[in-house]
Amino acid sequence: MAPGINLGAITLYIVDVPQFKRERGEKERVSKMARKATTILDTTGPTLTPLDEIPDDVKQFVEETYAKQRKSPSRERVEYESEDELKKDFKLMADYVAQRTVNGKAAVLHVRKSPTRGLPDNVMDIRFSADLPANGKKNANNESGQTSR
Repeated sequence: MAPGINLGAITLYIVDVPQFKRERGEKERVSKMARKATTILDTTGPTLTPLDEIPDDVKQFVEETYAKQRKSPSRERVEYESEDELKKDFKLMADYVAQRTVNGKAAVLHVRKSPTRGLPDNVMDIRFSADLPANGKKNANNESGQTSR
């Protein structure tokens, strides 16, 4: 038994309850929380346009522009008939680069729409880029031989 503190008629014992129970051979009870989980699909979130529904001219534009931008860092200025056409085409480009494959392997790109101050709403500047490998390893897709930092 643990040492006690004598307070006259009462002796107060300080006891480590888990250790006391173990010494008596009692098992500790572990209470489990009652949990019920239900998955609720998000119908308002972004959805990707399937690859087969993205027009070939959009895919070709992305590939040609990315090839040019790999050779010399730049951005592409694109002009449309209306702002709605710009938004629609940009979404198709973003959906394509998010699902892009090369030789059956995922080759995801990133597309960035740069700010265009002073330009009309139907004009955008865009850049395409790929992730670089970590730890300064050579990027196999980068023909210039640059390494990541």
